[in-house]
Amino acid sequence: MAVILNPNDFTISNPAGPGGVARFMMAYLDVPLAVFAHLTQCPTTPAVEVIGANYVATGFPAAGTTPFINSVCYWGAGRGPRIARLALRGGAAAVATALRAGFDSPTANAAFTAVVAIPGLGPAFGSKHLRMLNPGHYVVLDDIIFKEFGYSLTNFGYQDFCDDCITIAFELNRRGIANPMSLTYGGIPRGAVFNWFPADVEMCLYAEARGWSTLGQFNPPAGGVAPAGGVAPAGGVAPAGGVAPAGGVAPVGGIAPVGGATAAGGAFPVGGVPVVPATEFIDFWNWLNEERTVPTFAGQSTVRGIVRNDTLLINGGKYSFTREHAKRCFDSFGRIAPVANDRWVYALIKAFKNGR
Repeated sequence: MAVILNPNDFTISNPAGPGGVARFMMAYLDVPLAVFAHLTQCPTTPAVEVIGANYVATGFPAAGTTPFINSVCYWGAGRGPRIARLALRGGAAAVATALRAGFDSPTANAAFTAVVAIPGLGPAFGSKHLRMLNPGHYVVLDDIIFKEFGYSLTNFGYQDFCDDCITIAFELNRRGIANPMSLTYGGIPRGAVFNWFPADVEMCLYAEARGWSTLGQFNPPAGGVAPAGGVAPAGGVAPAGGVAPAGGVAPVGGIAPVGGATAAGGAFPVGGVPVVPATEFIDFWNWLNEERTVPTFAGQSTVRGIVRNDTLLINGGKYSFTREHAKRCFDSFGRIAPVANDRWVYALIKAFKNGR
């Protein structure tokens, strides 16, 4: 599986996945509408989040295990009541131990393995419990997500799905897009900076998979037409705000790579985003993908940068920047020679803290 962050939308690709989608595309600005569609169908989601948060905050007490299991299973609907009875058959204390082990696991892979071992839960209901224990890290993976997107119902598939939802959540946070789950629904408070949780992204994708929302596009044909803000495959047409790969046509507001046509003339259409050949920025981008000691607000601090899917994650994701975002911050502080990279990191983190 792979997530591609485009200027106006994201793409999930699974060209080799059995039964999975070869390509799914969705505009960032449409994600909140899909989340709202999910909330309309599952209005108790925020309330169950609160039950999960209280269960964690009180230390996974055996007395609170049955209410938590019942709330998640009934929220999951369908076979939920039967699943709850099966899960609790071994005793609330044993279930609480397994849930805590999943919550404390260092990776989604390990968390999934711990929780699906609870009798009766399986991948779908096991991941539902993880999602309600920690929506900031975990998502729901069930048959519908597998069939529509191709993420396997295994610990490895779960890790992939969590990672991809985290990647999309970082981008939505960076863009400052409003999240319905952070408004008046009474769920776990979202932060001012990290306003999107991966679980919120999964709500969007699930709503698309169920047909509760139809704003995304599954398997767009090569040479097809992408709506405003969408991505057109090679030879396709991308209206205003869309992205046209080589050979495509991008009208005003779109991006036309090599071989593309532009409606407004020049190398790029009005509002388009040109490729910036800033060697000093490229030098910095490559330079930071190592462990460095740089000056920060508290004096000397070690910064570890990792570039993943063309997104720079600093200190385990505490600060995250796409190449485009980092370049914009870079330009706002003026072009700084490579010898001043330490000073630039300071400016970059400051820009992030200030919400730039």
